[in-house]
Amino acid sequence: MTERSYVGKLFAGRFEVLAALGEGACGTVWRARDYVLGIDVALKVLRGMMRVDPAQRRAFEREGRLCERMLSPNIVRVLSFGVDVGDVPYIAYELLAGTSLRDCIGKRAMDAEDVVNVVVQVARGLGRAHSLGVLHRDIKPCNIFLTSDDRGRTLAKILDFGIAALTSDIGADGQVAGTFGYMAPEVLFQTSKLDERADLYALTAVAYECLVGRPPIEAASVFELVACFREKTALVPSVEPLLGAHVAAHLDPWFRRGLAREPSARFGSSCELADELYRAFSLAKAGRSRGEPVWRDAHGGPRSESFVDASFAPGNHVSAPRPRSPSLLLEAAVVEEAAPFSRPTSRRDPRCE
Repeated sequence: MTERSYVGKLFAGRFEVLAALGEGACGTVWRARDYVLGIDVALKVLRGMMRVDPAQRRAFEREGRLCERMLSPNIVRVLSFGVDVGDVPYIAYELLAGTSLRDCIGKRAMDAEDVVNVVVQVARGLGRAHSLGVLHRDIKPCNIFLTSDDRGRTLAKILDFGIAALTSDIGADGQVAGTFGYMAPEVLFQTSKLDERADLYALTAVAYECLVGRPPIEAASVFELVACFREKTALVPSVEPLLGAHVAAHLDPWFRRGLAREPSARFGSSCELADELYRAFSLAKAGRSRGEPVWRDAHGGPRSESFVDASFAPGNHVSAPRPRSPSLLLEAAVVEEAAPFSRPTSRRDPRCE
């Protein structure tokens, strides 16, 4: 069903809709001018057929309320949310320029150093969410957006808190939320109360896909996913064929722990996940500097140090910074305000992915 056009409409006496950006399952996204802040924003509007569903309205309101509290440079920022005249719920997000991690994976293989950079930043955002008792529940490449800060450095942001929930509100209610391939076993089987380790499982799966080019578990249906989880063989194929034996010796244990079937066997926090990834990467890189074989791409050729290019921010070359201590990044996330970044130039908006 085609949604009506809001071009020219003024929401809440503040946001004038300029053009369509895209659409998703529950809403349409529009470029709008914020006359209070004097900037363009991404305005997400709940679909008409969903406005009559109390559960959908509550979920939409929860998305705006939870995101507004985050205040992390690694989480998409909500500027305002509410209900306009005519009973039309909306959320105003910062407008981002760049590309989704999904598009990035589809273009070319990512080097380990760049994967560490992105994963540490996403862990930082998750650390902020988890500190507030919020589970994202749908971490995947298309919900991670890569833009740049005001100094041209890669900045990863978590998007789409549409099915996020407070840990205190999540119970064994029989509802399964998430995306196959990134869904932890306890989410599917409802074997235990969910906590942050389900998000960390998904982030580990994303890291694996960034390096290898496919998720560790490929399932097109719930039946295939159940079959994969019930297999006795290892769920996580080694990265050795792509990255070499020395790198695999350090990274494979990290992937096995992050993707363990039992939550108790995984990383206990986003800080621990990031710390251990940074340590494993540092050891692998140290071995490489001693003359170990170079990392190989999918065709067996040598891989370059950096994959980050102008696709992250149209018109601007973005270079990935060296990974910094993830503990410092994560500790700062609780108190740090969102970092400024360049004026957006792209009409593309990721909230429709």
